[in-house]
Amino acid sequence: MKTNFTTPHSNKEVTVKPERDTIGPGGLGAKTAGLRKHQPLLERCGFGYLPQVAITPGFFSDFLRRAGVSHEAPEEAPRAIRSTDFSKTELEAIRASVQPFSELYAAVRSDECTAAGTGLGASGFVLADNSEEIIGRVAGIVKGILASDFSRDMVAFKRRVGLPMKQTPGVLVMPVDTTPIPSAGIHTTLFHVNAVNDFARGDALIQMGIGIGGANRKFARVVLLGDLDTSHPRFLSDYAETAYGFSNGAMKQLKEGVDESDLADLELEFGGLTQSLGADAISDLRHGFHALKANGNPPLYMELAYNGYHWLVIQCSNVIQKHVTRPEETGKKILEVKPEPMQLSPRFGLNVSGRGIIESGKAVLVRATTDLATLAAINKATKDYVLVLDMDLRALSDHFSFADYSNAAAIISTQETKRPAISHFNGALREAGIAVLAGDVDEDFLNGLKSGEISSRDLLVYANDELEEGFVLDRG
Repeated sequence: MKTNFTTPHSNKEVTVKPERDTIGPGGLGAKTAGLRKHQPLLERCGFGYLPQVAITPGFFSDFLRRAGVSHEAPEEAPRAIRSTDFSKTELEAIRASVQPFSELYAAVRSDECTAAGTGLGASGFVLADNSEEIIGRVAGIVKGILASDFSRDMVAFKRRVGLPMKQTPGVLVMPVDTTPIPSAGIHTTLFHVNAVNDFARGDALIQMGIGIGGANRKFARVVLLGDLDTSHPRFLSDYAETAYGFSNGAMKQLKEGVDESDLADLELEFGGLTQSLGADAISDLRHGFHALKANGNPPLYMELAYNGYHWLVIQCSNVIQKHVTRPEETGKKILEVKPEPMQLSPRFGLNVSGRGIIESGKAVLVRATTDLATLAAINKATKDYVLVLDMDLRALSDHFSFADYSNAAAIISTQETKRPAISHFNGALREAGIAVLAGDVDEDFLNGLKSGEISSRDLLVYANDELEEGFVLDRG
């Protein structure tokens, strides 16, 4: 377990060893449980593991009772939670969860109902100390975490996957192992990765971005880890468009430049500090995933941060990587996604997401982001439809909420996807089993649909992101 950290701004070495890693009664939240379950395996495979303190979901049951909140009236919960004071005992527990990480940046995370990333929970960051100001700020983040469980999106997600509504989140606090960018007065993690090992071709699929949570931001890139042997300089150069770091406990965006003159070892400039992500970092990441495979472990979803020296695991859970057989192609093919013959690095995880064969008798076309209310009303009354977006998939995260399309069986987009559309590898969609395809959709099919209405169609959707292929059939 990693225990030694360099404090931001002072460069002082501190050792972190919480006296207790769990506060409160009952079982752990799913995120913490997933991390702790896999800790021995992760460390055996060479990954770093961060110390942490978890406050159990059960600890907050009395607070939620005092706030009078209910999933039967979730829209009233955020106000009630914000206006309810924590008790002295609750504030002491919040203080105890942060105290071991004093002088370090700390992530205060939702310990939600699923160990995999959905992107629907709340989180926050602080430069931790024992002051009343910081404890008050952490308490505010904790209230945001508790309130997020009553959001439209989380309620819709629980209904979709069949999770108990009363299974509320806990809180997970862990340090952020940062690297300084002196000229900008910033401390940040250099790279952030979402990954699924043994995703395709026996290789790991990684989604990588710069800075804190960079893999979940719009400038992230997706690639099979093995393809970084030849493509990583050009692949990673796009990260220089933006970076995120901490400044006095808050996130700050940096505009960056890039030097690609040495294609063997990419250099990214962070506010005057040139950082190389080359052979060592990629080799260490590959070694860890090869070790996971050698251990014969089932596929894992992981989130990792790179501090300039080590890859540190910040989230881990088992995933089900089922195999799907291509179905008979009877009907009019209105969309097909397949690898390009000359493409060096296939776009795994972008234009095809999910694995399955879906049949539906209903299609709903949305042509404009102004149709949000219409889509939400249809989604509330209809299940198992195919959502047809005449726009980029990024509209799902930029303009719509998961609750607006939570009952869709599949989603197809008329525009190819160049970069990740939704955080956590399409986390909520993946966890909910909603397949996604993007590409050139047949114009006659589109013209036969009326925007904002349910159209009767006999559709078959085949999605197989293991082979980067899929299609949609209109069977009349």
